[in-house]
Amino acid sequence: MLRELVSKGESSNLIGCWLRLVEKRLGGPDAIIINGRTEAKAWRFGRVMAFREGQVMQAPETPAVFYSRTECARRLECASVHQIKELLGAPDYVYIADGGKELPIWSHRSLNAAFQLVQDARSSGSKEFDRKRAFKPRIIRQQRDRLARFARVRSLIRPKPVSRVRFCSPRHVWADPEAVEACRVR
Repeated sequence: MLRELVSKGESSNLIGCWLRLVEKRLGGPDAIIINGRTEAKAWRFGRVMAFREGQVMQAPETPAVFYSRTECARRLECASVHQIKELLGAPDYVYIADGGKELPIWSHRSLNAAFQLVQDARSSGSKEFDRKRAFKPRIIRQQRDRLARFARVRSLIRPKPVSRVRFCSPRHVWADPEAVEACRVR
């Protein structure tokens, strides 16, 4: 049994029709592929080839949902895709995107099993799957030397006065008429 899903563009290439007519000819999609913010419709390879031979197969009422590797990492709240490779195991299906590019995809059941493993690891105190802080920007040696030279030169320069005007807090003695007379300059 082939476990391949074909994108809309590849389906149009295989059956020889326009991209807009794929869904009209084949019927509804067999699966929805979620990758970040995009949701791509996909058809089983066998169904597309059967249509090519003249047989029309019915579409499922509700298409199955599959996730890309990056979407799996995002939903598992892991730092990187490479951490969850072993957890996810072999892909459930292969998604053939436009241009014949093959991408592994996993079902919701596989994602739930990986989520359970991650939660068990986290509850045991492991921080292996926690998100890590993004990389710190590296400062190259020339930049460090330039900053050190600038700091040495700045220490030799006499500080300049910022302003010759001084701001003082106001005296509130003018409320009383006797205080006005006492403070008046003669």
